[in-house]
Amino acid sequence: MKFDIDPQAWEIVDGQLYLQLDPGTRYVWRQDMLENIMIADQVWLDIRAVSPGNLPQ
Repeated sequence: MKFDIDPQAWEIVDGQLYLQLDPGTRYVWRQDMLENIMIADQVWLDIRAVSPGNLPQ
């Protein structure tokens, strides 16, 4: 899904910017960052060109 995010909840890993929903989500994301990056990269391929209103809820 695509969401509005907290602009303060982000991380740069190997030169790539990753945005998280909020500081709590960032904390959880950091617990298994490499796995979460692999998942996010795969999911992004499917949703990058889809507008937020057309994504499943």
